[in-house]
Amino acid sequence: MNPQELISSLIAAAAAHTGLDPAEIIGKCRETAHVEARWACWSVMRANGMTLQSIARAFSRDHATIIYGLRRAGDDHGNRSNSFRQLCEAVDSASSLLQNA
Repeated sequence: MNPQELISSLIAAAAAHTGLDPAEIIGKCRETAHVEARWACWSVMRANGMTLQSIARAFSRDHATIIYGLRRAGDDHGNRSNSFRQLCEAVDSASSLLQNA
């Protein structure tokens, strides 16, 4: 699977789970639901070997923003809501399904 397909699929999985539009996840909105959806996608992308720069390009962000988001998602994962954990699991399972296909 090429990286663009992975990115599109993960964003679609996050959008389906949250009820957000994929464009809203990629967008600049700083509301919690949007931010957490981005962080979940970034975490799975990074776990699948994508570079910080490639993730940043896909979301029109600086790589430092990706680093910050990954740290916040990882540091706060235990303290985040149950809905954030479920979102991360949904995006991760979408990634697993794609890799097994």
